[in-house]
This record gives sequence, C-alpha cells and structure tokens, in this order.
Amino acid sequence: MGAYEELRNNIKSGDIIAFKVSKYAPFFAHILKAVLKQDIYHIGIAVWLLSEDGHRRLFIVEASKGNRIVTPLSKYKNEPLDVYPLPFDFSNISEALLDRVGSVHYAYLDLLSIYLKEKFNMNVHDFNGEVCSEMVLDMLMRGGMQIDNDLYSPFRVTQILEDNGINKKYSYTGEYNESKRISHT
Repeated sequence: MGAYEELRNNIKSGDIIAFKVSKYAPFFAHILKAVLKQDIYHIGIAVWLLSEDGHRRLFIVEASKGNRIVTPLSKYKNEPLDVYPLPFDFSNISEALLDRVGSVHYAYLDLLSIYLKEKFNMNVHDFNGEVCSEMVLDMLMRGGMQIDNDLYSPFRVTQILEDNGINKKYSYTGEYNESKRISHT
C-alpha cells in the first residue's frame, strides 16, 4: 500500500486538511510563505461520498476557484498536508457544509484582507463570500467551538485548533516525496 492510500484509509469525514507549501503548491502560496513565513496555504474539510457506482470516494470541500467546491482529495496526493480531527460529530455540520457547495462565491478581497491583517496587524473589512479558512472556521463554530468570528489565514486556523487541544493526527509528506511516509502524531 502506498503512502497516499494509507493516509486516505485513515481520514474520516470531517477531518480538517491543511495543505503545506511545496513545489506542487500554486505560485501565490510561495509568495505568502515568503511574506508571512507560514507554511500552510490552504485548508478544507474531508468528506467521504458514494459514487454513482456505489464506491466510496474521498473528497475535500474547499473554498477555491470562485466557489465552495468538492474536489477529489487525490488531486492533492503530491502535496504535503496535515490532518486534524474534527472535535465533534461530523453529522453536526455535514448538511451546512454540503448544502452551500456551488452557491458561495470566493471572496478574493478577504484573502487580501487576511494577509494585510496578519502581516501589518491592520483592521480589515470582511467582504461577502468566503475563503477556505472562513469556511472551516464557520463549520467549527456551527459545531459548537467558541472562536472569534474574524478573518484568519489557514495557518492561523491550525494554530486555533491546536490552542483548543486539537492536535494533528497525521502529517503526510506527499506521494512523490522520497520518504513516502505518513507520521501518526
């Protein structure tokens, strides 16, 4: 069994997936890493769904490319990532998470606001729509976590999780990394 298959077999619906900057990451992620010194550039929530032929497939619900979308997690199998457990039952948020797929536009200006806030400690405006970190924070709050309703980067979301005692359960180095391993933390 390969490293990705091992990781995939250990992910549950609701797990929070945090993507690390690597050579496979988009160009903007490298800029953000250089400017903010943060290695997490994207975040989403895993969900297992049944395909039309009855097979279970692993997806990630993410805010990306103009909308809230559902993407096969295998699209990211070359990228290093961390997996955090959802601190409550996925059924508490599954409907809210999936019902808005395709109907929430991406808030490009929020992305800029987040990074201005974190780099220069500026007060910023929360525009309409959502970015990946807003989507994850919204789901965490819907599930009962007490979090400030503010704009945060994906990296800061992982810090909020850890500050609340939710530690990553897996780190994955990427399918084509020489080590080809996941670590259970």
